Amino acid sequence: MHPDLQVNLVLWDRRRAWTADMNAQGSIVKHVVSTDERMVGRLGEAFDSCLGSAHR
Repeated sequence: MHPDLQVNLVLWDRRRAWTADMNAQGSIVKHVVSTDERMVGRLGEAFDSCLGSAHR
């Protein structure tokens, strides 16, 4: 899997998203909730890429 696809995210109706900033040990250090259209779109693309990779 491509490193850019190793993300921790949740999408709600493609208008809201949650992601986490992680430290080097993999622990969540910051929760980020976004309604920014560009950010949600970028996370949606990452989700779609992960989904596509899972179905190969």
